[in-house]
Amino acid sequence: MSQGHVLVVGATSGIGAAVADHLESLGWRASRFGRRASGQNAFQCDVTDDASVSSAFADAAETMGEPRALVYCAGAAAFGRTASIPKSDARACLEANFWGLDRCVREVLPSFERRGSGQVVAVLSVASQVGIAFEAYYAASKAAAQRYLDCLRVELEPAGVRVRYLCPGHVATGFYERASWYGREPSAVQGSGVTVDFIGAAVGQILAGGEVDPVLGWRERLVTAGNRLVPGLYERWQIFRNKGSG
Repeated sequence: MSQGHVLVVGATSGIGAAVADHLESLGWRASRFGRRASGQNAFQCDVTDDASVSSAFADAAETMGEPRALVYCAGAAAFGRTASIPKSDARACLEANFWGLDRCVREVLPSFERRGSGQVVAVLSVASQVGIAFEAYYAASKAAAQRYLDCLRVELEPAGVRVRYLCPGHVATGFYERASWYGREPSAVQGSGVTVDFIGAAVGQILAGGEVDPVLGWRERLVTAGNRLVPGLYERWQIFRNKGSG
């Protein structure tokens, strides 16, 4: 039995592709959006362009029916020493991670509110929860997206529209390593072993009406819990660790 049509944005590879695969296994009709989209139920879409988003979503709705959910997995990153990051790359983080999300939400919101049901889920980052060295613009864009979704949740849930987000740490997709780095080499990172399939399952649980701790991974939960108990604890630990590192 079909669960309905779900729009998965950023589904060309990595987390987004895994999310779409898992949702299809649960009976959802998943349309996949990406700049290099190809294959069945795939739609070319540039989240930084209003017309591209509007056209792609309209094509998907015509082909697969009115959407019941939106899952936003698209993102861009520029890492390194903040003053070394070109302004264009800094703005690109905000454009994809925040404004791209807003563009997609604005496309589905009228029908969700008119129907009195619908779901919005975004895959963010633990960087939205705590300050992380050499991730200033990426973290800022994810934090802006998180607060935006917090506001949407308060605004929309009385009308029947659910809003949720997930904040994983490092996931082995190559996204971190392939990102543009300025002024230094990529930092050594260690996640908690959260996989793309784990994230797909978490999204599936949310769309089934369940609740999931938004912070994924035991290390990430430890960091965020420590910061709640002692504000700024993780940031102070990074300052101590990075002293003298150049």
